[in-house]
Amino acid sequence: MACSSDLPRLANIEDTSVYAVCSFSNDSNPQEVNKVTVYHEFRDNTKDISTLGSYLLNSDSLYVNGYHEPASNLQTKPFEFNVTFVITNLAPTASLLSSNSALYKSASSVIAYQLNNLFTNSKINRTFSNCRVLSFSQAKVGSTSVYSICTFGNDSSPQEVNRVTVYHEFKNKTKDISVLGTYSLDDSSLYVNAETPIAVVTLQPNEGTKPIDLNVTFTIDNLAFTPALQNPNSPEYTSASSNVINSLNNLYKNSKIKETFTNCKLASFSSANQGKTKVETLCSFKNDPTIPGVDKVTAYNEFRDNTGKITALGEYSLNQNSLFVNGYQELESTPVIRDGDLSFELNFTIINRNFTEALNDPTSAEYQSISANITRMLETLYKNSSLKDSYRICKVTGLRIGSVKAICMCYFNPSAASEGVTAEQVKTEFATRTNSTHLLGNTYQLRSNSLAVEAKAPVSSGRTEIPYWGIILIVLGTLLILFLIFALCLLIALCLKKKYHGSYNTLQSAAGVYFPHQKYY
Repeated sequence: MACSSDLPRLANIEDTSVYAVCSFSNDSNPQEVNKVTVYHEFRDNTKDISTLGSYLLNSDSLYVNGYHEPASNLQTKPFEFNVTFVITNLAPTASLLSSNSALYKSASSVIAYQLNNLFTNSKINRTFSNCRVLSFSQAKVGSTSVYSICTFGNDSSPQEVNRVTVYHEFKNKTKDISVLGTYSLDDSSLYVNAETPIAVVTLQPNEGTKPIDLNVTFTIDNLAFTPALQNPNSPEYTSASSNVINSLNNLYKNSKIKETFTNCKLASFSSANQGKTKVETLCSFKNDPTIPGVDKVTAYNEFRDNTGKITALGEYSLNQNSLFVNGYQELESTPVIRDGDLSFELNFTIINRNFTEALNDPTSAEYQSISANITRMLETLYKNSSLKDSYRICKVTGLRIGSVKAICMCYFNPSAASEGVTAEQVKTEFATRTNSTHLLGNTYQLRSNSLAVEAKAPVSSGRTEIPYWGIILIVLGTLLILFLIFALCLLIALCLKKKYHGSYNTLQSAAGVYFPHQKYY
């Protein structure tokens, strides 16, 4: 019914002992209310005897009518936080919602990895254990709600790890709840052990002095990816991260934007194609109004110009097509498709995107965005394949309903290789570099049996090209005809002149007809 307390007593130098009496009505069932159940309810509602309101508790100090459970039993129980959020670019398909499907296992593994990486590199990483995805559910149209549990060791201080600090770390490490790895997040969807989002009250820094943070991502060709590169405590991680960050810092400190450069920090290592290592870093620059500003384009250009056109960073060899700065990548000149080039039509289905009406319109922003992404991913795929010498370009020619069915045309130069390119080779390279047609560019999840490649007729402009010697003959023939026309005109003019020269006579006939000339005065 109620609890009342006696005067507080001194427990030790810094702590206070509290003696309280809690009363329950007399109609309570003895099995329902006894010293053990009261003890357990107190324990379970104070986070294993750690906090009571604004007070911190000694976890080994609770007694109820003399009943006490040793603290050693409590120390083994970790802190668990339910972390829920919504991914806007992951469609809640039936396959994704089924815990037995390959898509569920793949997506849950990727998201768990991103969460583990987030908290491992956070300010509360001391006692962090792991995160695991428990389920997916449908949120808004085309969006998926993720239900996960993140665990921390029980030796965490309540001030160090609680739902507010977990919320803040998630928010800060996902750019204000906007991105988690390759996933886009609903910025109002984050919940941590709460029915409503936690109100975040922070003092915003002056916008004029707030640093500019740019995400710099690239792939190292001569650093083989191993699981140890995801363990911040491993020697491999320590050595590689130190080398990469030192090289990046030296690059920007000796660049044209060195006056605004602060530092670069490693965000993560992850696996790229063919066992190579993808590096994600965060580079910070001063936001000084007196100095020309730094944006993603200038940061990209300085990286490019100081790495030999994106070929080498310190001791590391780089993939030239792997550099992105806040999503920006310099566009290359579009290869020219020539007559005789071999063309192939590729069809595959993306299952983690929903088809929308906008994808029927090639001029819409949504269509152009997904088309550009697919084109870039196909280019990366084939430029790193055995067909790289023959590859010219791939283009998205259409998107159809059925999740999202992509139709693409890819062109290859038949004279660039000793053997001709076949549809089977194009299909094999695609399947090999998408993990058996499961994942394209670490972004689009594919239906494994949806890939079809069909050889089309070689490119032809429909006109016959005239050889250079033919053009010379035509020009000479034209000049000859013009010369003959000129000569003919000249000849006619001369004949006419000769015919009428001296034809005026006073006597016009042998009969001697005389035409008198009258003179007028």
